[in-house]
Amino acid sequence: MSLILVDGISKSFRRKKILDDVFLDIKKGEIIGLVGRSGAGKSFFVKVLVGFLKPDRGSVTVNSNSKSPIGFSMQENAIYDSLTVKQNLNKSITTGSRIFLFS
Repeated sequence: MSLILVDGISKSFRRKKILDDVFLDIKKGEIIGLVGRSGAGKSFFVKVLVGFLKPDRGSVTVNSNSKSPIGFSMQENAIYDSLTVKQNLNKSITTGSRIFLFS
């Protein structure tokens, strides 16, 4: 059974197709990496994955649920400026989400 299933998502931004028919199937216990050159669409993909952006086509399901419980933290910015990176991550973990992506 899939933990995260990305099923044929496509997404455009300012008339430019950023994601085109993307499929990804992650099973429980698997570890994956999202690798690509600057501007390839990695962060854009993660924003669709966590639900910040809605795909133009396709779907994302997490634990067979269309509402994503995934959280992520960007490399450049802390959510809480007064906390360390570790404290920010621990703060995120206590919000109830069980799946985390780090950029």
